[in-house]
Amino acid sequence: MKKGIILDIDLMKAFQKLLERLQKHNMINPEVNSYNATKIFYSVLLTQMMMYIFDPELDNEKLFDNIDEIIDLIFQGMKP
Repeated sequence: MKKGIILDIDLMKAFQKLLERLQKHNMINPEVNSYNATKIFYSVLLTQMMMYIFDPELDNEKLFDNIDEIIDLIFQGMKP
């Protein structure tokens, strides 16, 4: 269990660094708190994975479509 948590934390740190780079290049609003945004993205991934596990009608394609739509919506809200 501990190994999984460490992997999740490492993933979140890497994603936070990516968001900070996007902020430096003015691709997302520099006022967005990158740590909080990272938690939002991570929550989306976890929620969609849970939906995938428990919804027998949700296939891989729909899972990725759902994630893509939600993440796109979040990025639209973070534009400068």
